[in-house]
Amino acid sequence: MLLLDFDHHFFKHFLYADHQRETIHEDIQGRQNLLVTIGDSWTWGDSLCGIVVEDGIYDNPERTNLVYGAHMRDNLGNYDWINIGYPGTANLWIVDVAARFIELKKKLDYAHILVVCTLTDITRDVNTLNELDKQENNSTLLDLAERTERHRFNTLSKLDHVDGLDLIVARNFTHTFPKNQRLVKHHVDSEWIELNRKEWNSEWEEFPFFAGYEWLPRQPNLLADQKRWCVEEGFPASQAIVDFLDACPLHYKKATKHPTEESHYLWANYLTKYFKQMERR
Repeated sequence: MLLLDFDHHFFKHFLYADHQRETIHEDIQGRQNLLVTIGDSWTWGDSLCGIVVEDGIYDNPERTNLVYGAHMRDNLGNYDWINIGYPGTANLWIVDVAARFIELKKKLDYAHILVVCTLTDITRDVNTLNELDKQENNSTLLDLAERTERHRFNTLSKLDHVDGLDLIVARNFTHTFPKNQRLVKHHVDSEWIELNRKEWNSEWEEFPFFAGYEWLPRQPNLLADQKRWCVEEGFPASQAIVDFLDACPLHYKKATKHPTEESHYLWANYLTKYFKQMERR
């Protein structure tokens, strides 16, 4: 495995997720360039090909032919491909993985490396949120989320200064704070669910700003103003996302409403088009 050959100490810990599901998939054919797609279960391809963890169906060999990374590889042409997806992971892990390619670019024999990070729910970064909360315990929940996200984007921005490497930052079902978008060179305009909304039903009400689902387990420790925000804004925004995922045929109606095969294809085409526009600038 290429990643183990060149960064064994880091990647040896992440070969498998729960139930021996392979976290890393490599398609190395000696092509000139390398595509790396990094994310959580949406990038991994959960729920494709009849995968249902609750029923003991943990994986399917066809999965890696249907995820958006595979379609991007086909779209781009002369690119090897590595898919690194960890179901249920937080953005801290996604960003840490991406940052490994700062040094890997020096070691790998590729003319160009394209790294695509499809980020997830920032409120999964529980440890960072809690540490920031201790430092300033009267912050709003959105302040904590924005500052946590800023840490992640400051790390990602370092990839923008690596010769021969391009980074695209995207989101699946949550939004990036506008001030943080500006910290990286290439952040796509539409989230994955927004692309699906426009494709399926553009008349569906646009989504409110949504940082994540994970406020609920924190309820006993929240301040009164933070609880009020959850009731008045946080939970309604969350419900708006859930209602869409439940209704949209581009999402499976199981687990966390993962995208369908068609949705992966749409996302791949969107990201490919964005990259082609980057090349022309």
